[in-house]
Amino acid sequence: LAEKWSKVRSIRKKVTEAIELKRQEKEIGSSLEAAPTVWLGNEAHLWDSDDEATQDLQSVDFAEIFITSAASVNLGLPPSWTAEDGLAGLWVSVDKAEGEKCARCWKILPDVGTHAAPGVCGRCDRAVA
Repeated sequence: LAEKWSKVRSIRKKVTEAIELKRQEKEIGSSLEAAPTVWLGNEAHLWDSDDEATQDLQSVDFAEIFITSAASVNLGLPPSWTAEDGLAGLWVSVDKAEGEKCARCWKILPDVGTHAAPGVCGRCDRAVA
């Protein structure tokens, strides 16, 4: 368990740094406007797809951990990988979240406005109901 959360904290640190760069470049305002994608390569032996702690990462809601509207974590190398990219087998790409801003949780999600309660996402619609 400690190994799993140590990995989660190290991933979160790199994602936070990448989000801050996008904020400085004025591409996003808050972290809730971000949808990071993370690739965990195993060439540096930090992320091993056979490792139980790495496999446990699939149970983590990284959007909540990163405080973003969406997030994905992939095992393997990113598309268009080069040897100079990444740091110790960890690559982060930050895109702008797609959708509209939920009036309740402020996350930017594609399903906002498609539920009974106006202007909210599915999770908030269930909470309001």
